[in-house]
Amino acid sequence: MVDIRNTNLNSLSKGELITITYKLFEENELLRIRISDLEEKLNQKGKSENLKKEISLWVKANVKKKHNGKRKKRLNAFVRMKDTPTNTIFHSHDKLSVGMINCA
Repeated sequence: MVDIRNTNLNSLSKGELITITYKLFEENELLRIRISDLEEKLNQKGKSENLKKEISLWVKANVKKKHNGKRKKRLNAFVRMKDTPTNTIFHSHDKLSVGMINCA
């Protein structure tokens, strides 16, 4: 690679400037070739991603769910009949409600 950062171009002769220019053209051509190669590799990588990949062992395969038809209904319902209660508890407020209490 040509390094012209530390050189003073005004102090160089015409022949030296021409050689530097040719070196820069050659380096530019090499970089263009390298860029095209890298772009080609990038395009090939993108195409290979669409291909089937090897699946890891810990990954479970997708299983399609079976679609069963309507369920079979019973002829008689299977329910538990209510037993007679052993005792009943009636929950309600006393006859004296909150509004009827005298406040002195």
